[in-house]
Amino acid sequence: MLENLGNIGDFVGGVGVVVTLVYLATQIRQNTRSLRLSSIQQIMGTSVLVNQTASAGHVPAILAKLETGQRLSEEEFAQYLMYLWAMLTHHWQVFYQFQNGMIEKSVFDSYVGRLQTVLNSSLSRAIWRSRMQSRFPVDFQQFVDDQIEETG
Repeated sequence: MLENLGNIGDFVGGVGVVVTLVYLATQIRQNTRSLRLSSIQQIMGTSVLVNQTASAGHVPAILAKLETGQRLSEEEFAQYLMYLWAMLTHHWQVFYQFQNGMIEKSVFDSYVGRLQTVLNSSLSRAIWRSRMQSRFPVDFQQFVDDQIEETG
């Protein structure tokens, strides 16, 4: 009789362990999803902020000058430099979060397209190589260089 109660207790304990493991696995999955969504929201918020800051200043006029091949004044160059720094830092953040599994490939790919647009001008590529590249981690440097090569 006592042995039967012990066996029942072992069985109930085993079921409890299995139920607890299933519950924990579900909680971890939900937490991971929540963290990923939070990462995407944060990235999009930063994108909006960078774009608002750029559009409120002289950056649109500077970009228009670059599109038509005009030279920038020293002040415009300094503003473009800060804009480019902000954009590349933001793309580094996206790259880092993708590398660590915090955002999906589809989100990352949309930002790769944006990065390629930023790197489309010869000025941005020259600034990257001469002033900014060494200030980023090697894996991001290689990634940006690959994008420059692709956009040609």
